[in-house]
Amino acid sequence: MSSDLEAAASAFYRAEAALEKRREELASAIAQAAREQTKPSEIVRTVDAAARKAGQKSGYTREHIRRILRAAGVEGGRDGAPPAPGSGPSGAPG
Repeated sequence: MSSDLEAAASAFYRAEAALEKRREELASAIAQAAREQTKPSEIVRTVDAAARKAGQKSGYTREHIRRILRAAGVEGGRDGAPPAPGSGPSGAPG
């Protein structure tokens, strides 16, 4: 039984690591979409559509998308749109 337990635990932690990698890839793709002027609401719709195709619910709200964008250094304006290039602090690219 201990070999079954060890195998199951190993499989679980490999899957957990793979999931974390995929989350990071999704966050990177979300940030890139925003840099390409995609609004957060459109990003949410796209992520939700992909989740539905997989028979899942994404759980990604506009606020979750905004948190991902802030963490990636992509700050949106009041309407949630990405900033214009060069509008970051001291005129540095956002």
